[in-house]
Amino acid sequence: MTDTCTLERPGELVDDVTGEAVMETVFTGRCKVQTYEGYEQNPTAGGAVLTVQRYRVDLPVTVQPRPGDIVTVTASATDPNLTGKSYRVTAPFNKSYATASRCFVDEVVT
Repeated sequence: MTDTCTLERPGELVDDVTGEAVMETVFTGRCKVQTYEGYEQNPTAGGAVLTVQRYRVDLPVTVQPRPGDIVTVTASATDPNLTGKSYRVTAPFNKSYATASRCFVDEVVT
């Protein structure tokens, strides 16, 4: 894993101004971003058609991501375009003899 990222989780505290959960940093360290398989979706929301591309993020095996966590790439050794991108964890998955915590993510576009 040659990229670095921060994994944040919505906490129990709520921002008084926005009413949104305050994010808590769960992990900062190495990660790897890659596409899992080409799996695009084009949902419609509010009359607009969106495109959602499924990606995969690998984290050290000791990190246990949860659905709703946000992974933000803070540096990439091989692709400067990844730096600053954020992904929402949709489904972590486990397997026997794991060498990393792998999770499916969708890119967060603001």
